[in-house]
Amino acid sequence: IKIMSVNNNINKINLTCDEIQFFSKLNNFFANNNLKIDLRIAGGWIRDKLLGLPSHDLDIVIEIPIQNVSNLIKNKWIKDKKTKTSHNIGIVQARPDQCKNVETAALVLDGFSVDFVCLRGSPLEDAILRDLTINAMFYNITTNEVEDFLNQGLSDLHNKLIRTPKSAFDTFKDDPLRILRAIRIAATLDFELVDDVKQAAKNEELQTLIKEKIARERVGKEIEKLLICPNPLKGFLMLAELNLFGILFVPQPLKIFTIESLSRMDLRAFNPHNQQSSNKNQNNNNLNQNIENSNSNSNSNSNSN
Repeated sequence: IKIMSVNNNINKINLTCDEIQFFSKLNNFFANNNLKIDLRIAGGWIRDKLLGLPSHDLDIVIEIPIQNVSNLIKNKWIKDKKTKTSHNIGIVQARPDQCKNVETAALVLDGFSVDFVCLRGSPLEDAILRDLTINAMFYNITTNEVEDFLNQGLSDLHNKLIRTPKSAFDTFKDDPLRILRAIRIAATLDFELVDDVKQAAKNEELQTLIKEKIARERVGKEIEKLLICPNPLKGFLMLAELNLFGILFVPQPLKIFTIESLSRMDLRAFNPHNQQSSNKNQNNNNLNQNIENSNSNSNSNSNSN
């Protein structure tokens, strides 16, 4: 597989037999339907493949409207397979109000989880709009090439750096959730954030956008992914360093204990066993009090008689 980039430090990608067959089928499918277009895979798949890591989710960038892709697959892909079953294709609408700026068609084809997304301008223009340089490379299914139009992605991948294609502030303002994604990927791959990314992540305006514009379920998914990554501690330390805890988690009242205050405290109050004993003693006292009251009432009635 050819690499199109100034920097060729990482220059090998291995496709599985299933991937080779699937990509060939995709090329033939669109060619047979008179669509002479370049099909490109973008995002984490190409990054992980270049690092020699397993990757299964395919983000395919295509030069035709998403609805056209959806209709074409529904009407033609099934007929080619000669089966009566139909694909479930989920169209995820763009939500600019929640900083989700692209429409996608999500489905499973031949066992691969595929998201189709429309190319935004030229490949270079699309790469500039992506979240990180290491996610802005393409694998061109049509030409069998790895394309690094920024001439930066392969270098950052080799040097283990998290950098944005344009200024970090502008990149994160497009979608502030990218701050969390950058931290999660850094923790997963043991990469480091460049200074521009760190400064933007601390920016109060961007942090406010995370709180006010990003759906909580999107935030939750990034936190879940961070929790199960190989090094979640690194990720949470970065969250702390960048002052993001107060934005992501509902603050709770915190009582600070010092060694001196603890030495003066009756720690038995924190012992569940002691608490149970205390409750038991209280119950016994109440019982004794009830017996005394009962006896007192009986004597009073006897005297009155």
